Parts: sequence; structure tokens; C-alpha cells
Amino acid sequence: MKLDAYLKFIFTSSPDVALHDLVYTFFHPILRDEDNYKQSLPPSLSIESSARLLDDKILDSNRKIKISLQYKNNALYVMIMHCKNLAISDGTYPDPYVKTYLLPDPQRLTKRKTKVARKTINPTYNQMLIYELTLEDVRNRQLLCGVWDCGKLRENHQLGRVMIDLSAIQAAEQTVTQWYPLKVGNSTPSLS
Repeated sequence: MKLDAYLKFIFTSSPDVALHDLVYTFFHPILRDEDNYKQSLPPSLSIESSARLLDDKILDSNRKIKISLQYKNNALYVMIMHCKNLAISDGTYPDPYVKTYLLPDPQRLTKRKTKVARKTINPTYNQMLIYELTLEDVRNRQLLCGVWDCGKLRENHQLGRVMIDLSAIQAAEQTVTQWYPLKVGNSTPSLS
């Protein structure tokens, strides 16, 4: 009972607490792994009592992806950490994954993908994608990150994307980590 009360306190706290990175890291993977998200919550943590986390207004305007970038040892390290507030389509939770390219890339040689997170709008990946390129080559590229819903009986569809300019990346031990807003739309940038 004390744990239920503590979790309820966290999820119904101010957005600074309820939506903090640590909450995503530790609690969303646990909920994501449950077969039925809504039924897995105890009554004190029902979707209705945690409405702030699943508020449709937040979902529509606050889709984000957290990415960490670092250039070291002649490679660009892209850590895909979390996504939050992804869209719910057809009343079902998506099975999201992240697909990346370094543009321009007409032959699609820089395509990388994360694992698929099952039935969640707040996936945690903590997955490293590595591009072995010179610093000069990296600085002449843009990182395209697309979040996709893995369709089993239908075509995969894009939940959002972000284009990150890499021209200012530094060859140092410095890591740049931040949340990027996801753009939603039907058009996909050209890979060339």
C-alpha cells in the first residue's frame, strides 16, 4: 500500500516531477512491458487518476524525443533515450521504434534502427547508434530521426520526426543531451 501511495504521489505531482526524466527511465519501461497497460495499474493509479500523463492536449502538442550526441574516437555516437507523448491511433497504443539517417544519404547507407517498444506512448530505448565517419563528414550532415509505429497487419506509419543540424558538433568528450520536439506530417524529407 505504501508503494501505491508513493507512485500516486509521483504521477499526480507537478509536471516537473511527474514528467521528469527519472520517472520515464524507471517507471515507463515497467508499465510498457505489461500486456495491457490500463489493466496493469492498481485502482489508485488508474488512467483517470493519472490523467496529467495522458492528457490529449499534452499528447497533441508535446511529442518529444530525447537524444544524446557525442563525437569521439572517429565516430558519432547517437543515444536514443526516450520519446514521450506519442500519438494514440485507432484507440490503440503504438509499437514505436526510431529510425535514423545522416543526410544526405541517397543510397541509405546510414540507416539505423532501435528496437521496437511494445504498446506505449512513452518508450524508453537507451540504445546507442554509431556512425563511423570523420568529424568533417559529420559536420556536413543532418541527423534525421523518425519515430515510427511498427504495424503487424498494416503498413508502418510515422508518428513524428526531427532534423538535427550537426554542423556545430565538437570533437571532444562533451555530450549534448536534450529533448527535441517531434514534427508531425505526411511528408518525409528527401534522403539525397
